[in-house]
Order: sequence, then C-alpha cells, then structure tokens
Amino acid sequence: MRLILYLTLLLLLGSQALAQTSQKYVPTGAFAGQEIASKALLLKHAYPHQFPLRLVLMPWYSPSKTPEWKDIQTEWLQALEKTESGFKLQKAPDFVKTQMQEKTFPLAEPTWKKLSFELKADLFLQTQLIPVGKKYWFNLQLIEGITGNILANEQKELKQLDLELCVNLTRTFLAHQAQASYPRIIDIGSETDPGEVHLETTPTEMSVYLNEDPVGQSPLILRYVPAGLHQLRFQEFKPFRYQILRIYSEPSGVEVWLNNQYKGQTPLALPSEQLLTAGDYQLEFKSPSNFKANLEIQTQPEGVPFQLDNNAIVRTPITFEQLNKKLYNLKVLGNEQIQVREPLLIPPNPEMPLQIKIEPYKFAKVVLDASEENTEVILDQELRGETPISLNLSPGLHTLELKKPRYKRILQSLDLEAGNSYNYNYQLDLKSVDTSIFLTPTGEISSRLNVSSKILGLGQFKPNANSSTLNASMGTLEVDYGWPELAKFYDILDLGLSVGGYVAVLQKGENISSMQGVSAKLQLLKESRSVPVSVAVGSYLNIDFQNPKAVGFVSLSRNFFDFALHLGFQTHGMNLNIGYTGFDNWRLGFVVFANSLLGLLSNPDEEISTLYGLQAGYSF
Repeated sequence: MRLILYLTLLLLLGSQALAQTSQKYVPTGAFAGQEIASKALLLKHAYPHQFPLRLVLMPWYSPSKTPEWKDIQTEWLQALEKTESGFKLQKAPDFVKTQMQEKTFPLAEPTWKKLSFELKADLFLQTQLIPVGKKYWFNLQLIEGITGNILANEQKELKQLDLELCVNLTRTFLAHQAQASYPRIIDIGSETDPGEVHLETTPTEMSVYLNEDPVGQSPLILRYVPAGLHQLRFQEFKPFRYQILRIYSEPSGVEVWLNNQYKGQTPLALPSEQLLTAGDYQLEFKSPSNFKANLEIQTQPEGVPFQLDNNAIVRTPITFEQLNKKLYNLKVLGNEQIQVREPLLIPPNPEMPLQIKIEPYKFAKVVLDASEENTEVILDQELRGETPISLNLSPGLHTLELKKPRYKRILQSLDLEAGNSYNYNYQLDLKSVDTSIFLTPTGEISSRLNVSSKILGLGQFKPNANSSTLNASMGTLEVDYGWPELAKFYDILDLGLSVGGYVAVLQKGENISSMQGVSAKLQLLKESRSVPVSVAVGSYLNIDFQNPKAVGFVSLSRNFFDFALHLGFQTHGMNLNIGYTGFDNWRLGFVVFANSLLGLLSNPDEEISTLYGLQAGYSF
C-alpha cells in the first residue's frame, strides 16, 4: 500500500512537460513544377463548352456621316440572322447603340465585361467601316466578353460599299472562329440548367474549382450551372519573391555564412535566390566581439512562413531581432497556396447571372480568443498559434478548429470579406470529468449536472474479529452539481463549491443493505499551466437518524491527455480512480478503494478489505 501511495504521488506532482505535445508543421509550398503540372491538369480536365456560344452582333462603327452605310448595316444584320454560323447570334439591344458614339469607341474593357453580364453574352462581333479616300476599310473584331480582349480580327479593303461582299466576309470569319477554342467559357450541366456565373479575380489566372473539380483559370464564364448550393475554390500557385532580405548588426562588420558559404559582412543584402527554396539553412555569424544582429525579411505576397531554431512559426513581413549566437537554423517553409473558398447558390429561376469578384490579397483582419487561454488555433488544417491571436486572412471561406486538452473541440466555418475586421470569442466547454464526492471523491468540480454509477467487488469482510471471512460488493448511484469559479485569489486559489447526493447498495455475504446521504466539497486549486493538480476538501454524511456518520476527505486530481488520475485521503481510508475522459459527455474508469469505510457506515466492529471496480458517468 505504501508503494502504491508513493507512485501515485509521483504521478500527480510530476513534471507538466509530459502533458505537452509537439506540433509538426506541414508546409504547403508552391513551386514551379507544381504550378506547371496544376495548370496542365486544369486544361486537361476542365469542362468544355458543349453548346453554341452566344455572340452579340454589335452596331457598326463608322465616322462617316452618310446614311448609306446604316442601310447596309441593317440588311447585313438580317442576312446574318438567317445564316448558320456555329454561334447563337443575337442583335445588340437598342440601348447599346447609344454607347456607340465616336467618343466612346473603342469600348473600354470594363464596358465589355458589363455588357457580357447584362446581355448574358459570351462574345461580341464589332464591325468598323472606315472611309479611306474613295475606298473603305471593313474591319471585323471578335471580342471576349469576360475579359474585353480582342480574340481575332480581319480587315478587307472595299472599293465600294457592297452588301453581299460584307455578308460573305463576315460569314467566312465567323465560320473560322467557330472552330477555335474558348477556355474562358465553360458549360457545366445541360441547357436546361438555369445558372450562369461570371468570375473575376485579382490577380488573374487563378485556378478555379467547382465542387473540387477543376474548371479553368480566371476570369471565367460558367454556363448552365445546376440549381442548388455549390462550392467554389480559387487557388493561386505563385512562388513568392523577396522585397527585402537583409542582415544588419551592431557593431557592423560581422561575417555572415550561409550553409558554410561566406556571403559578406553586415550590413548585407542577400540575393533573393539564397532562401527561395523551402528547406533548412544554417545561418552563421563570425565576430571577434559580442554583437547583436537583425534579419529582416519582406516578401511578395506576404504571409510566407519562416522558423528560426525551434521557435514558433512566423509569417512575413518579419524581423528576427537581437541575434547574438554564432549559429542559427533558419527554416523556410515555403509559400502558402493562396486560396479562397466561396459558396455559390444558384436559385431555381435566376433573373440575372451571378457576378463574383475575388481579391485574395486584400485581407480580412481576424482576432480570435477563447474562454481558456492558450487554446490551439488550427486554420485550414494548419496550426497558426494559440489564443489570443490576430491574423490577416484571405477573403472567403476558412475552416477553424479550436483544441485544448480536457475541453470540447470547436469546429466552425468563417466567411470573410476583404477589408473587414472580425472579432471572435469562443466559450470552451469541459468534456465530462469525474466529480465524485461519495466513497471515491475527486478534486474536480464541473458546472454541469453529473450522474455516475460504480460497481465494486472482490472485497472481503469479517462481521467481527473472530468471524470467518465473507465476500462483499457494492453498487452506487451519485448525482452532483458544482460552481467551479466562485472566487479567485492571487491568481492561484480557485474557489469552487459542489453539492450532491448518493444511494448505495451493499452486499455482505447473504445480507443486503442500503444507505443514502448528502455530500459537499470545496475546491481550493484548479489545474492549470501554473498549478499541476486540482485540490478539494469536503465531507459526506449518511442519513441515519439513529447513527449518523460523517466522513471528511482531501482529494487531488491530475489530467494526462484524455486520462485523469484521482487520489483521495479520507478519515478512515483512501481511494484511487483512473478514468478516461475523451468523450464529450461520457466517462469511464477503474476504481480502487482501500481500507473501506463501509464498516464505519454500518457496524463499527466490521472490517472490510480493499474493493475494486468500474465506474461510468454522464454529464448533462
């Protein structure tokens, strides 16, 4: 028994370092090979456009004031509408004609994007008729709606205005262009699907995924998207570049060596290619006297993670200050793949296309805090630090996970908008903890209704010193409720109160008896980073008006990951509980009860040996 007590105390008061877990960072770098492969994959698997593209025939532009060309334009439109061209042709509405004035020609890129959105158009055919002396230049331009870029053009010199020639030139031009590839226009479903989305990003050429399937690179027009909720993801595979990579020191003249290669003396600007590849670098300083050096790193884009020795991972822009050792290990973790997630809801009968513009380098400021300090913050599957923490995050959807031993994990999605600030404060709830007071008291208190039951056996007893040994067993049902934070003193004493009641059934040989009572305990210490154990004192009383008995106790509790160890010293004995608390509400455990008090609660002359058993509990 003394050996058990000695080992238990060692476990309870042991180093808290055992409870610390190491976190391994997995870098998500983007390199040139990945970029090429990813783009090739997108082009290979992107949805093609299966249905005719919508081509708007724009009004002619001509500086000529003669009405003749207007008549030819009208007949030209009528002839083309009756022609099979490979495109779905439509005339520009009347309001567009008001924009086709000399002062607005050629139309600016934003105007084409606006018209593409308003008219649900993929391409535009812009025709120019330019008088040159007694002749004319007839110029055809095919313009991409989502970008405003000129995809193709063809010119022909006309000796006179010839309607048939203009029509034939246009038909030939359109027939040739109908065979071309248009990777910015993607068909998702069937022609009966109602959705259309115009996607733009800054910067352009971001990879776009719809429901995790690659669809192309921005900007894009997604046509015929099925109704319902979808998920968009925009991702940029762009290696970072250095804006500043320099070392300066006090005093100057300190030699700088990188991976055993001499780079110069401070102040020193390192070439950007020196630390561009992710990996470990040995940074060495050589000086005949004491020195203090600073390493300043700024990148474009910002947010590239670095780690100096075994310190926390930090992101650019950063300055490692007061470097006074001769040797450091600098780890370049590579650039995080900038990505933005955006929900996409297509209604059954949309009146207009949806327009989505993403600017991933315009950050949203997010401040995260939790009711329990030093809660781990995992954002998009990457450990970012502990609460409280302030982060600059790309707009769109992010997955947030908060973790702390003994507390329920929190999972949440954050939908952020660029330029906005967000403050989140989360209340962490304890997992189920053993708060027993009767028979096997613990040092912990919880502000929940706790119910637990124990079954103990393998015990033996003697009704008196001269009697033979008989078997003994016991079953209990306990209920308690607590207030763990009544007061706090000197940042150490956490006063809490817990009250409860119990019912126990005792089997001794062939006799079965029951007992019931009330209990209370006062928590003095609450386990934390600065306090290794929870400590409580209390008492329980059996309700027997003829022979009431009270038992006092001191209880200690210590948690190791998802396991808890409880030790109780009582008026007439001691107990040891080992429990599993990994579930949110349930708990399971093993109980050892030595020098039993059962005799005290029944007949004073009885002697009962150690009882062993199992316990289960639930917290509401």
